Amino acid sequence: MRILIKRALIIDPLSKHHQKKRDLFIRSGKIERIGRGLDMKCDKHIEQSGLHVSPGWCDIGTQIGEPGYEHREDIESVAKAAISGGYTTLACFPNTNPVLDTKSSVAYVRKRSEYTGVQILPIGAVTKGAEGKDISEMQDMHSTGAVSFSDGRNALSHSGIMQLALQYVKSFDGVIINRPFDALLAPNGQIHESVVSTSLGMRGLPAISERIMLERDILILEYTESRLHVFGISSADSVNLVKAALKADLRISCSVPAMNLLYTDEKLADFDTNFKVMPPLRETKDRKALIRGVLDGTIQSICSNHEPLEEECKKLEFANADFGSTGLQTAFGIANTALEGKASVEQIVHCFSHGPRQILGLPMQTIEEGAEAELTLFDPTTKWTPTLDALTSKAHNSAALGSALVGRSIGTIYRDGFYY
Repeated sequence: MRILIKRALIIDPLSKHHQKKRDLFIRSGKIERIGRGLDMKCDKHIEQSGLHVSPGWCDIGTQIGEPGYEHREDIESVAKAAISGGYTTLACFPNTNPVLDTKSSVAYVRKRSEYTGVQILPIGAVTKGAEGKDISEMQDMHSTGAVSFSDGRNALSHSGIMQLALQYVKSFDGVIINRPFDALLAPNGQIHESVVSTSLGMRGLPAISERIMLERDILILEYTESRLHVFGISSADSVNLVKAALKADLRISCSVPAMNLLYTDEKLADFDTNFKVMPPLRETKDRKALIRGVLDGTIQSICSNHEPLEEECKKLEFANADFGSTGLQTAFGIANTALEGKASVEQIVHCFSHGPRQILGLPMQTIEEGAEAELTLFDPTTKWTPTLDALTSKAHNSAALGSALVGRSIGTIYRDGFYY
């Protein structure tokens, strides 16, 4: 396929064309020419005002549904949602049924995603069944293509398991991903513990439940001298802890869900279950601290925290509804809206492209002649409002519905195709 992109502003600090408006000619999945005034025969001509292009975006911690929960999401539908959101790569959590805890399950996901227009890289389970008890065969999964290891939505609460996991992956310089949450400190918690939870009469999820596990993980990381990615931080304390660990030269990284950059627990006042997410939306001071974390480089990845759920799990009384919101299609718009006027487009895009790839140890994509064409086309100035009709995910539990957002993906180029 021959693709001609006209007058796009290139956002790629690794490229000599960074911050320059250029034409790109792509043939058979490779960037053949970059310049001005290119006029080649093509199968697809892309030209519009506000057009930006960057290396393809990568999401860490996507819930993909398949196998086992295809009524929520399957490989095809999650790929469509990813493409609509500007992603070319997804690193998916292992919380499927069966859990991705064997080399055969890892191979299945990689094979199923081959022709979807999106690269889906499995994150293998640290423990068998993601139950937090027995270590899985991580070496076998690594050799089959697991990109990292985590129990996904289930925090690694057993300190001994965390230590063993961090030591285990050192043999192949792997990375352990953990969501810091001590459930014993928040029994039956529903929303962030604050004035809002008190006024609504709901059990709280205190920020200390995140802080205590993160402090433990950092201490074990220091002891093992391994690699740790902290998935989905949500509090000011967590930003400070990661910042201090980075200054101590520990091999640590962290991500923030896009929603936590824009919304606070005040959104729960109407009992909208789409805003019942994990980690929870916290207070304004936490949201501002997370934004500062993006600006100063403490946070290197903004994740979609994509958790598709059927209506039966969300259209319930608030206390009975499951945690989770879809996020692939709206993550960039949410993050860009939250950071507009504070962060540059380059800083925001870094948290969607190079940042996640560095965390996972993936090859860096760059926009140069001769390079593989794995690109995201977007306009950071487009104003739009997500609607149910526009959702390509099987699930409709999107907290962003009705929100006025700024910034949207236009399409992606992956291998030899243009997707939009």
